[in-house]
Amino acid sequence: MFPEWFLNLPWNIFDTLISLIELLVVCIPAISIFIYYKIHTLSVWTKEVTNNGATLVIHNKSNKSIFITDIQFVNSGNGCFEKACIMYDNDITQLKPDGYMEIVINYNKNRQNKHSFKVVVKYNQKKKKVKVTA
Repeated sequence: MFPEWFLNLPWNIFDTLISLIELLVVCIPAISIFIYYKIHTLSVWTKEVTNNGATLVIHNKSNKSIFITDIQFVNSGNGCFEKACIMYDNDITQLKPDGYMEIVINYNKNRQNKHSFKVVVKYNQKKKKVKVTA
């Protein structure tokens, strides 16, 4: 019924390849959804950076509310930022879905060349670190 060359093909390899393709078709959307909700829940970016301060924006990208528990200023190794003061609306501890919040950081920079610091935002038992160069 079938030619002999057709019957002698390694069918177990084809079966394995088809199973792998089926697995990828199922797993890739699931992994992308997981990564979207795991990574893109909170984004922090700089709005303005000067020698005396910086303005950062926190954006809740998830479809759930998040609770901000703490915001910290972490100085770089050389310590050129003095008297860092973080100002934000303390009444806003819960960010609604697609909500924004501004943070203003005032500091004295004792060197003129560019240096960096980190801002750590703690929320829902997670934390997000952002490196800011000023």
